[in-house]
Amino acid sequence: MPTTLNDQEPMLTDKEPSGAVPLTDLPAGGTGLVMRIEEEDHAMLIRLKTMGMHEGRVVRVVRRGSRIIVSCGGTRIGLSAEVARHVRVAPTSQ
Repeated sequence: MPTTLNDQEPMLTDKEPSGAVPLTDLPAGGTGLVMRIEEEDHAMLIRLKTMGMHEGRVVRVVRRGSRIIVSCGGTRIGLSAEVARHVRVAPTSQ
């Protein structure tokens, strides 16, 4: 059972019961449903949402490397591994 920060919001572990994992865990070509974006930097959260990456969106990893390139709603987004670790996805079979 996940622990909580304030008895209201569960903290995420590397693998939650819902099956959510960091975006960095998806292989090239893998897809996942965005379950949550952990808010480390509010400005980055707004930028990701503006580019179309938000909860409920399916993303596909196009390329892995020093930056992870994902396809999200018809847009390709380059993310550093540090930012991608804060995007939690449930792997899908699409």
